[in-house]
Amino acid sequence: IVQRSNRANQNMVRSAHREKLIKQYPSLMNGDPNFRTSGHVHLGRRIICRNPNNISISGLANTTRRKGVKGTIIGFLSESDVDKLGNAAFVATKTSQFSKEGEPSRLFHIVLDEKDKDNDTVVVDLEEWEIDDYCEWIAVDEGGTKNDGEKQ
Repeated sequence: IVQRSNRANQNMVRSAHREKLIKQYPSLMNGDPNFRTSGHVHLGRRIICRNPNNISISGLANTTRRKGVKGTIIGFLSESDVDKLGNAAFVATKTSQFSKEGEPSRLFHIVLDEKDKDNDTVVVDLEEWEIDDYCEWIAVDEGGTKNDGEKQ
């Protein structure tokens, strides 16, 4: 009974967290299909992109891009997601260990810590190979927050 109660509490926390994310970042729900906010181990994980010159992040100062840009993965498209017409939600732009060019692939929605020149939140979408090539996982953030991510 205690185990079920803990799971129920975790599900309630995840559900509340999902609703908060959707309100805070409407871009999660502006697509066809919408980004998923649960169901992948990367969700909630913190990253730092150390080679962001290879990633198109508009609106950030060059000095910020050179020193590295931190962010949090808040959503993703699965390789099995399709749009209203039945087409793959996203196809890979190059062949990597994760997918083949032109085939359905995962795409991650990341909110960056840095603001753009107009002080707006910057959100970027990265393919799995871009995260692997240009970013590092942050094990523990400066504030002492452990980087667990949600279990798959």
